[in-house]
Amino acid sequence: MFKRIKPLLLLIGLVIWSCATPPPVATPTPIISPTVSILSPVNNQTINEIVTVVVETKDNDGIDKVEFYIDDSLVFTDLESFYEYQWNTIQYEDDSKHTVKVISYDLSGHSTISEPNVYVIDNSTSHPQGVNIISVSYTVTEMTIAWEGATDQDFKEYKVLYSSIEGGDKDTLISYSDKSRTTHILTDFDPAQENWFWVDVLDIYGLSTLSGGMTNEIDDAPISSDLYPISHNDEFQIMWSKNNNNDFGSYKLYQSFSEDMSNQILVYETNYRTDTTFVLSVDVLKYYQLVVEDIWGIQSKSNIEIGDYEIKIWGEYYSIVNTIELNLIENQLTGNIPPEIGILTNLTGLFLSYNYLQGEIPSEIGNLINLTELHLGHNGLQGEIPPEIGNLVNLTHLSLWDNELTGSIPPEIGN
Repeated sequence: MFKRIKPLLLLIGLVIWSCATPPPVATPTPIISPTVSILSPVNNQTINEIVTVVVETKDNDGIDKVEFYIDDSLVFTDLESFYEYQWNTIQYEDDSKHTVKVISYDLSGHSTISEPNVYVIDNSTSHPQGVNIISVSYTVTEMTIAWEGATDQDFKEYKVLYSSIEGGDKDTLISYSDKSRTTHILTDFDPAQENWFWVDVLDIYGLSTLSGGMTNEIDDAPISSDLYPISHNDEFQIMWSKNNNNDFGSYKLYQSFSEDMSNQILVYETNYRTDTTFVLSVDVLKYYQLVVEDIWGIQSKSNIEIGDYEIKIWGEYYSIVNTIELNLIENQLTGNIPPEIGILTNLTGLFLSYNYLQGEIPSEIGNLINLTELHLGHNGLQGEIPPEIGNLVNLTHLSLWDNELTGSIPPEIGN
């Protein structure tokens, strides 16, 4: 009987176990991503200067970070609430369109991309009010640039720009952050050339407005001095009128053998405006001209004066400048032809025939390059014909007959 009861008890136990309440099954937690949207600026809004992009984002697990994208490029990551980005729009062209979106990440690593907003950039009316340059003036020591003062409240600085020509590259000379500062002074300048200036006004957003350009007036040449007729008494006394320009620099006296002052040489220079006389020894006929130079190197030239003086030949005085022809035919001249004859460089005709001249023909006669007629016939001249006679390239008549000359005719005479 016991054997029957044992299987029965086992069966009852199995039935009781199968009717017991089953253990609970775990339900997975749903994934909740953050919500995110751009609050401002609103979509399709026209914006300028610096705008604040404001984002609203929520998550039951907390926000880790928000990324800001402009035209799909990451520009900023904000790790703290409130989530904002200061967007400077001055780098973009006016009327250009740009797309902004944000991505919000929660602490569990889940993320949500916002709806993109499109904005139109227009900074055309945001530039600061420009200023005008009032004047560019100078003295002998300073050049001053003056301009109108800026009026914008968001003023940042003035930039003073410079170029040597109106259309050239502009270099920044200096910047001033003081709005009340409206002048700039140069001590290193050259008013003999154009000096162009501009003033650029910048605001705190980086926008700027450039003024029109202005240059200085080109410095005039100094008033020329008058060179007075040169007087002489064993030496030349050269005098001129005083220059009264404020920017006087120097007097320069030049000397030349030519009436047009070609191949001139500097014989005297002074920086004293009251020094208006120069004395030099008399030697040969020369021309003189005075140059007045101001401190900027600009020059003006005086009239040309000739250093005329007289020489004594055969007991008579002859002007170097005014003696054009010397006719002493049959004048009972004796002795040698004086070498001083070569100083009368303006001579075109020298007539010494039918006298009692002796000795050699002086080589200085070759200095008389303006001679067209030379008559030395019927004298007692001796020695050889000097080769310097070949310098007389304008000579058309040469008379050497009835003298005691020796040697051959120099080939230079063919000149």
